[in-house]
Amino acid sequence: MALRIEDIKDVDVAKQVALLAVAENDRLHKRLEAMAKEMAALKGESGAKQLELELLHLKEQMAALQHRMFSASSEKRPRDKDAKDKAPRGPVEPRKQRLLKLEEQVHELPDDERACSSCGDPMLEWSGQEDVTEEVGVVRREFVLTRHVRKKYRCKCGAAPVRAPRPPCLPGGGRYSLGFGVEVVVSKWSDHCPLERQVRIMLREGLDIDSSTLWEQAERLARVLRLTYEALRDYVVTLEVIHADETPWYMLKKGRKKHWVWSMGGRDAVYFHIDPSRGHEVILEMLKGFDGVLVADGYRAYDKAAKAADGDIDLAICWAHARRKLVEAEERYPEASEALDLMGELFLIERDLPDWQAIRDANLRARALAQIREIRQDKSRPLVGALAAWAKAQRVLPKSALGKAIGYLHTYWDGLLLYLTDPRVPMTNNAAERAIRGCVVGRKNFYGSKSVRGTQVAALFYSLLESAKLAGVEPHGYLMAASEAALAGDPPLLPHVHRENLRAS
Repeated sequence: MALRIEDIKDVDVAKQVALLAVAENDRLHKRLEAMAKEMAALKGESGAKQLELELLHLKEQMAALQHRMFSASSEKRPRDKDAKDKAPRGPVEPRKQRLLKLEEQVHELPDDERACSSCGDPMLEWSGQEDVTEEVGVVRREFVLTRHVRKKYRCKCGAAPVRAPRPPCLPGGGRYSLGFGVEVVVSKWSDHCPLERQVRIMLREGLDIDSSTLWEQAERLARVLRLTYEALRDYVVTLEVIHADETPWYMLKKGRKKHWVWSMGGRDAVYFHIDPSRGHEVILEMLKGFDGVLVADGYRAYDKAAKAADGDIDLAICWAHARRKLVEAEERYPEASEALDLMGELFLIERDLPDWQAIRDANLRARALAQIREIRQDKSRPLVGALAAWAKAQRVLPKSALGKAIGYLHTYWDGLLLYLTDPRVPMTNNAAERAIRGCVVGRKNFYGSKSVRGTQVAALFYSLLESAKLAGVEPHGYLMAASEAALAGDPPLLPHVHRENLRAS
């Protein structure tokens, strides 16, 4: 069995392993040099030149690896050294806490301190001259044990007795309330607090409980909201434009086997599905019934899904991903700056365009879309043409960072251009990356799921809670309302519907 680095405890053994690694590295370099010269000779090219290109490619790979390991994650380009710093900001006014409950406390002098220090006469209250200040305080969460006494009523005629109703509760939830289950769910899948950590916090607050009980409450609540989760998917596929993305998820009791969180969503809703496959079949199943524009990155599965949909799906490719590759290449290839500057102008044009999805009136929305199309044709298309000419004029090694960036543009050019002809299409897929961020933060906090049922529950609650955030409603309040509606047998309550209900009330 091979020796693993993490299993080495002895320093001398570690030194020997390091020496062997250095020797192996030197051997591979010599082998690479020989192979590069041999390939160049077979092609009739200069061996030294071919070796120089190969070494340059290796240096780029090493620099990119070091950047990923030790540098901050950012897509911002370095600032101009001559650029002036922003002027210092003035004092910031306190935020208006409109959501907080306002409590007023009146402070008075004790009776024995109301005598004047100069003459000794009693002082009178100076009406209208109070000093008023505000402070934000904390009322700690408190767990209470509520005993429900449900009285029974009977008739002298002998009819069946009638019992007073009790508040809505989870089927099989035992002694824990619906609100308790919602609290556990929001803490884990919205605030990313693992169940074991919740147990320790609750113990400090007076509740003695274990993580298996918390999981039982969450799983039972997921059963109650299953139809709401399915209704959310049905709503998402009715949207005209859907953003898609995927990120790893792990099955912890299967040797940390990698699964994938798939994200499909729009402006006010997002649907998640966790699956062991990263194939296009998952996308097709999630988008069953969808007829519109799918915005995604350059992952091949999206292209396969669009082609398999027989024309129902138009695939738009994200410009931010194309830009990202040029940003990575700019340090070693200054010529990439020209392309990045052109892209920067394209993004500036998008900032001033109307938000057509926020317009409810059909006529006003049509006018906004027409305006977007006209501006993109007049201002964006010439810049895109200049970018195409720049890419065509470059002469670089295909495997280099700049070569890969230009290859990405060439491969996905049709998908990148779709936004010029369809005004509904945004330039980027950043909306999907923002929506899936909650899953990524959760994965970093509790690493994944322990069972297939765990992945199903996670996908359900991430979908409902992240959709609530997109719809602009408070996640805890929404989940309570959706759970109460489900328990009452009402139609599934989706976040955007809950938002409208709140506005109407």
